Amino acid sequence: MEQLNVCICEDNEKDYENLRSLISREGANTVCEHYGSAEDFLNEYYPGKFDLLFLDIYMQSMTGIEALERIRKVDQNLSVVLVTTSTDFALESYRLHAMRYVEKPVRREDVSETIQLCMLKKESQPHLEVKSGYNKLRIPFDQILYVEQQGRNMTICQADEQKITVSGKLDDIQDQFEGETFFRCHKSYIVNLSHIRSVDHELQTFVMTNEDCVHIRRESFYKAKHAYEDFLFDIARRV
Repeated sequence: MEQLNVCICEDNEKDYENLRSLISREGANTVCEHYGSAEDFLNEYYPGKFDLLFLDIYMQSMTGIEALERIRKVDQNLSVVLVTTSTDFALESYRLHAMRYVEKPVRREDVSETIQLCMLKKESQPHLEVKSGYNKLRIPFDQILYVEQQGRNMTICQADEQKITVSGKLDDIQDQFEGETFFRCHKSYIVNLSHIRSVDHELQTFVMTNEDCVHIRRESFYKAKHAYEDFLFDIARRV
C-alpha cells in the first residue's frame, strides 16, 4: 500500500489530538506531521512534501484561507481539507479548490472518506516506475527534479532532497516521460523543466531549484534552451 504523507495544521491541541487519533484508527499507511500555525507550515512547505493537508481556518495571525491562497500560487495539486467551526467560508473553499470542507468536531466518516480518496488519487497520479532489487518503486513525476545516469546505475533526485539510486539506463525509462514536462538534455540526464531555476550559458548547464547543476550536451544546448523557454511561455499563457 502506498504511504500517504499527511499534515495537520491546527493551533488547538484538543482538536489536533482528535484528528490525529481518527487518522491513526484508519489503519492506512500514513505518516502524519503537525504544525501549530500557518506561518510555520508555509516556512517549511514545498510542492510534493505532503499528499494531504488538514487545515484549520480559524487560527491566530494568518488564517487557513490566507494560507491556502499562498499554497495555490505554487501548488495546485495538494489535497486540502479545510476544518472549521462555521460554514462561512464554503464558497472560498470552492474557489481555492479544497477537497473538502468539514466542521468541527471532525467525524470519523469524514476522515475515512478523505483518506480513501487521497489514496486513490496518489495511486493514479502520473509516476515513474523503476525496480530497486525485488521492489517496485513508483515516484510521482512532479517530485522528480532530474535523473542522472552513472555507469550502470541511475540516480533519481527528488524535490524533498532525497536521492534514490537504482540499476538501469535512461534509454530504458525514457518512454515513461513522454507527455510530461521532461527533456533529455544529455546522454546522462533527463531534466524536469518545471524545476529549473535558470540557464547557465557559460557552463552550459541548467541550474535546478535545489542548486544542483544539470549538464546540457553541447550540440543540443540551443534545443534544450528553447525547450525550457517554450515551457515558460506556455505557463505564462495559461496564467
